[in-house]
Amino acid sequence: MLVVAAFLWPADFYYHYAGFLAPFLALSLALPLSRLLAALPAGGTRRWPALVRRWATVAAGVALVALTVFQVIAEYHEASGIPASEIAAVQRLIPPGACVATDQASFTIAINRFVSTVPGCSLMIDGVGTDYALSNGQNGQTGAGRSAAVAAAWLAEFRAARYAWLTSEQTRRIAWTPALLAYFHSHFVPLSGGPDGLYVRSPHRG
Repeated sequence: MLVVAAFLWPADFYYHYAGFLAPFLALSLALPLSRLLAALPAGGTRRWPALVRRWATVAAGVALVALTVFQVIAEYHEASGIPASEIAAVQRLIPPGACVATDQASFTIAINRFVSTVPGCSLMIDGVGTDYALSNGQNGQTGAGRSAAVAAAWLAEFRAARYAWLTSEQTRRIAWTPALLAYFHSHFVPLSGGPDGLYVRSPHRG
């Protein structure tokens, strides 16, 4: 229970974390059940442990096959989080080598704009990791912005950028502070013809 509580306590609980909890759940169920079966009195009821084990093995096999089928179906229908039309549109709008600020590096990788030729462009790759490393384990939602180092890192990210492509999860990753918000809104405007979350530096701001 302490392991489960430790995983559920932080604000960041990602879908794959449940896989780590599965063995502990299995142990918490299997050990008491095995002791219960072993404690059954002798006599006619002694055949119950063998019967339960047999059916438990069958049920586990059926569950394993079913889950495998579901996983294969899910993987088969897996698609990019960015529609192909948006990728093509952004590639047309952002020239190669441009400095693009983003909270999700896979976005710039998808449009082949991950590497910038602009001097001084921020080298930040993992926004959440940067928040964690510079704020003693906090993220954008839990107070990373209170760290001067985090605030400086994100301000440098936007100051050097000509474009910004923000995801729907940007509040988890970007340590927005009043100063950073004010800077962003005064220096960036939505890029016409692009998807939601795509911005360009205002022509009135250098």
